[in-house]
Amino acid sequence: LNHPDAHGPVNLVSPQPIRNIELTKVLAQTLKRPALCHMPAFAVKALFGEMGELLLLSSIRVRPTRLQALGYTFQNGDFTAALQASLQTP
Repeated sequence: LNHPDAHGPVNLVSPQPIRNIELTKVLAQTLKRPALCHMPAFAVKALFGEMGELLLLSSIRVRPTRLQALGYTFQNGDFTAALQASLQTP
């Protein structure tokens, strides 16, 4: 990330988008734990109102456009590979 043309904000996100449900499943499988974090949309709206709807239910597709334009290459192609690599002991 140390690049002379890199200034201002950049999106530090994966080039492969992942939905929350997919993230939860992969995380549970990788950690060998049950995925118990599902909350129906109506419950989120009832408990947290508009703020919960905006923060927990809305979807925003963010891409690492500036990083890629600067020539940054990702070590892992997808979330599963990145998670497994980050959990390996050196």
